[in-house]
Amino acid sequence: MPTHEQKPIHGDDEQFDPTHMIEMCAAQNSTGGAGGKFPIVLWGANNFSHLLPPGQWLVWDKACGAGPHSSFADTEFAWTTRKTPRSIFHHMWMGLLRGEDSTNTSKRAHPSQKPVELMLWCIETARIGLGKTILDPYMGSGSTGVAAVRTGRKFIGVEIDREYFDIACKRMSDEQAQFKMFSEEELGDQLMIANAELRGRPLADGPA
Repeated sequence: MPTHEQKPIHGDDEQFDPTHMIEMCAAQNSTGGAGGKFPIVLWGANNFSHLLPPGQWLVWDKACGAGPHSSFADTEFAWTTRKTPRSIFHHMWMGLLRGEDSTNTSKRAHPSQKPVELMLWCIETARIGLGKTILDPYMGSGSTGVAAVRTGRKFIGVEIDREYFDIACKRMSDEQAQFKMFSEEELGDQLMIANAELRGRPLADGPA
């Protein structure tokens, strides 16, 4: 039986067309300011850049300037509607060489799986407010959902492959279970800490 890394991704053999997502958000973003009320972040967008309107590019540096030459791509690119001075995220993710990914997933569960840390950075870069809803219509193994749970955002995920859908649900369920160990007050403190660290501004004295 093929492993998760060998299993093809549904639709990967076709040209992706982001028009439906762009038009839907554009209708809502007419008065949303810098990037709109419903910002979009699309990873792999360099593969269909000719279909995109003007926006901003984000770069994930996967090699971090280290390691020998390999067949793995050392960067990935995302297109976003959100105007931001932030554009580069450094996190090692080259084959077996990986930076810390703070989930209980011991190995990659999806061929194009992204580290939770990258999704945390995307949430902050896109300026998604606490309690807001994040939609991932191509959820894969659920890294975006885990990041949403961890930082107090709501999440809607869509995945056509039932096997990957189940993996994503388990990862998010495991993340939610971590919060069940805290009281309501402690949970609030944990979310404050998580969001302060996400912004690169740890709380000076910690929670009271």
